[in-house]
This record gives sequence, structure tokens and C-alpha cells, in this order.
Amino acid sequence: YTRAFAVKGLGGLKDRSALPVLMPLVTSGERSVLIETVRALGAIADASAAVPLLKFIRDPMSDPQVRLEAVSAISSIRAPDVPETLLDVLSDPSPTIRAAALRSLAPGRLIVGKYRLSRELGHGGMGSVWEAVHEALERPVAVKFLKPWSNGDEAREERFVSAAQMVATLKNRFV
Repeated sequence: YTRAFAVKGLGGLKDRSALPVLMPLVTSGERSVLIETVRALGAIADASAAVPLLKFIRDPMSDPQVRLEAVSAISSIRAPDVPETLLDVLSDPSPTIRAAALRSLAPGRLIVGKYRLSRELGHGGMGSVWEAVHEALERPVAVKFLKPWSNGDEAREERFVSAAQMVATLKNRFV
């Protein structure tokens, strides 16, 4: 716990100067040290800190608590692979991991390489709807994220596709 406490102090730096000390700690086998290292890397919010966090997230054999902390910590980091990894994690077997990934989607985040999230418009029984901007077309769009527990529910997915097809037929300047 002494090492974990020291790592927690490094997280307070919140700049790149802590990275050379933190990076070797990601291979520590000590759970408390790993958790504090992941939190500190998230606090730094530097793209280079995303690499070990993405490794923990993508590895289903990682300690579940460390994975959960990594999913939560990565929300403040703007790096190329982060949004796609968060979208992949939305189908993770663990409901806690899926929920953390959904919470990590935030304004300013670029999704699927072309939709920049602006703000959440609302949420309901199936998921949440966000206002976004299609980067290449420079036009507003709506992006819907299904709730994590709806993954694999074929009836719910069919309703989602049906609703999307119906909305795509609308021709109105307010839509």
C-alpha cells in the first residue's frame, strides 16, 4: 500500500512529467498499485497515457477492477483508438464495464472517425441520443447508443433498425 500511496501522489501532478515513473508501474502485479497507476494516467490526460490504459481495457484477462478503472480513466484522454475501443467495450460481458464505457462517451469525443459528439439530447428505454457533427460533411446528425444490456437482444435491435429506417425517410428542415 505504500507504493500505491506514492503512485496516488504522482497522479496529482497531472502533467507529462509523471509518465516516465508511471509507465514501468503498469507491469506491477500489485492490484492497488495498478489501480492507482491507471487513475494517475487518466488524470494526466495525455495521448501517450492511453496506450497502457487501452491494453488493460482490451485484455479480458486483466483484473476486472483494473479494467473498470481504465475504462473510467480513459474518458479524459483524446487519442485515436479510444472511441473505437469504448464502442467495442459496449459489448463486453461485464455489465459494469459496459456501463463505464457508455459513461465515458463525452462531448468532443470523435466516434467512428467521423462523428464528433456535441451534447446528449436525451435518454430512454433503449439508450441515449446525442447531437453530433459529421466531420467531413460539416452537418449536424443524431447518434444513438443502445443501453449496454440491450446488446444481443434481437427484438430490441430490430426495433432500433426499424426506427432508424423510418427516421431516414423523413424530409423536413427541422429533422
